[in-house]
Amino acid sequence: MMKIGYPVVSFHMLKRGVTPYREVKEENASHTMQKNLEDLEETLRWNEEQGIKFYRLSNNLSYEHIAKLPNINLIEQKLNDIGEFCRLHGHRLSFHCSHYAVLASPKDFVRRLALREIESQSRFFDMLGYRPSHWNKINIHIGGAYGDREKTADTWLSVWDSLSSSAKSRLVVENDDKDSLYSVKRLYDTIHKRSGIPITFDSFHHNFCHDGLSKEEAANLAASTWGDNEPCFHFASSKNLNEQKSVQTAHATWIYEEVQDWGTGAWTMVESNGRDVAVLSYLKNGQGNFSIEQPELLEMLNVEKETEKEEV
Repeated sequence: MMKIGYPVVSFHMLKRGVTPYREVKEENASHTMQKNLEDLEETLRWNEEQGIKFYRLSNNLSYEHIAKLPNINLIEQKLNDIGEFCRLHGHRLSFHCSHYAVLASPKDFVRRLALREIESQSRFFDMLGYRPSHWNKINIHIGGAYGDREKTADTWLSVWDSLSSSAKSRLVVENDDKDSLYSVKRLYDTIHKRSGIPITFDSFHHNFCHDGLSKEEAANLAASTWGDNEPCFHFASSKNLNEQKSVQTAHATWIYEEVQDWGTGAWTMVESNGRDVAVLSYLKNGQGNFSIEQPELLEMLNVEKETEKEEV
């Protein structure tokens, strides 16, 4: 099994109207969340048929959206069923905190919102029946350096320490794509050494913030932080490789390079814009070979744009 997956949106399922990431609004929250969970279950069953066992959950699937719903018993049963399916078939689920979740922000209300988001995602994993661990990870960036990386790391850790033990047991940090922020080495020195928090290695981000480490060195350093859990990596190719010229950090639609784990056994979240289409093309044909016609993919991308408000 090649342990690679995709985040949130399956274009194949989107064409069927299956969207487990609808925004939950107060006027129809119960119906929306019930439908999100039904579509999540359908998506995971489709993933299993394709041999894809790694999937990132939408941030619209959070405990905060569930706790006060009138049909809570039905939803709890659905969540339990989803968790049992994933454990039975060896699927791994993850969250990625929003860009607004900044634990080291100088603004108190931003820090409080970040804590609430993390706790809500952790409680969602609880409802799926998962024991707190970095197997069911919640991914986050430090969110800024504010002119002093070491001092910001101090602030970040002090706020992290106020999380529940369950949330702390799930939170992991990811390296950045700006040299002014946090490379794998900087995260290792300022965060991991002092807290034991694992590091998600993003090989694409490493191109822009590496502190002199090769990708293999950074991958192995990050992997060493995961203890008994298999590490998680992130991957994307640059849009500049074979698509229109763009900013250096823009993600490509397709996979143009080999997805590597450098012998670490890592699970890799592919953040290509083609999502499941890119992953299935890679699994079938290898890098740079496409199993789907471009017009069909573009049609799928247009459908996504029409529903982007429902996405994370």
